[in-house]
Amino acid sequence: MQSSTVSSVVSDDGVTIGYRSLGSGPDLVIVHGSIATGEQWAPVADLLAPRVTCHLVDRRGRGRSGDSADYALEREAADIRAVLSAIGPQAALLAHSYGAICALEALRGGGRASSVLLYEPPLPLDGPVAGDALAPFAAEVSAGRLDDALAFALTEIVHVPAEAVAGLRQAPVWPGMAALTPTWVREIAAIDGLEPGVERYAGISAPVLCLLGELTAAHHVAATRALAGVLPQLRTETLPGQEHFAHMAAPELVADVLGRALG
Repeated sequence: MQSSTVSSVVSDDGVTIGYRSLGSGPDLVIVHGSIATGEQWAPVADLLAPRVTCHLVDRRGRGRSGDSADYALEREAADIRAVLSAIGPQAALLAHSYGAICALEALRGGGRASSVLLYEPPLPLDGPVAGDALAPFAAEVSAGRLDDALAFALTEIVHVPAEAVAGLRQAPVWPGMAALTPTWVREIAAIDGLEPGVERYAGISAPVLCLLGELTAAHHVAATRALAGVLPQLRTETLPGQEHFAHMAAPELVADVLGRALG
């Protein structure tokens, strides 16, 4: 593992947001998805470190970051803007899944990045993403059945194939993901609270690269294609043989794509 430093910023509502920095070269702020911390992207960051300075952000409610009783998507967006402001406008921004929605909101609200890399933001297009599945997921979490809650949400909300979920359940990362399912409830609710469609992001002017797994769920493909319709500088790169978690399944592939994208 590369040597690193730990830093933090204070967001608009007083919550401390921590991040770990490693590597040398151009700056890349990395925002993880749900049921994760910034360390989920450490294998990719280690591979990029010889040529890119990676800043692994822990979103609020986990890792090195604090939390608040009042949760809102705009608070996540403000957190990202605070980190971008600390690193500087020359930084690129990479964000995965729900973190990519947070990043879009950050940019929509005035955040500045030299370029943007989004990996499958689960945006609602025709209606809620979770819909009727949110209540049983929340009930499993409230009852403390976190393993079952995680498996349910992955299959019924994220639409990860059952065989992939079964494999993930045996992986070392599973317990940590399950422990974070309470934060996932509020994040899924925030997604379902968005107005369907992607027109809200039409004003984003930074160049955008969307990463898309070749085998990923159809709703991720649809969301990325919808963004391409409103962001004139968007281009897409397909990750062959991959789904929603290529950064864990194939970090070398993801690091190679990112390295080429960042020049």
